[in-house]
Amino acid sequence: MYMDKVPMNCNGKKILLIDDIVDSGSTLLAASQSLRDEGAQKINAFITHALGDPEIHFKKLSNVIDTLTITDSIASIGRNAFSNCRMVTMADVLYEEIFRIL
Repeated sequence: MYMDKVPMNCNGKKILLIDDIVDSGSTLLAASQSLRDEGAQKINAFITHALGDPEIHFKKLSNVIDTLTITDSIASIGRNAFSNCRMVTMADVLYEEIFRIL
């Protein structure tokens, strides 16, 4: 993955990062650190499918990201272990979509 630094004014701003699939979390971590370096006041991240080991990767992310929201699309134990990390259930969304189709 290649990341180029784009000049931007993040000083004092609130940022929302959305990532569809996170494995190691390295791209999200690098983006968050760059935004912090540019003066972002608050960084929130939403991850649709989190593949990484929460004890290794999400601990690093929780040190840089203020609020980390992850769906339960992929089962994993321990993702609520960090105070700034929360799990959002996809059960209702899937139920409604399946019910709509049928």
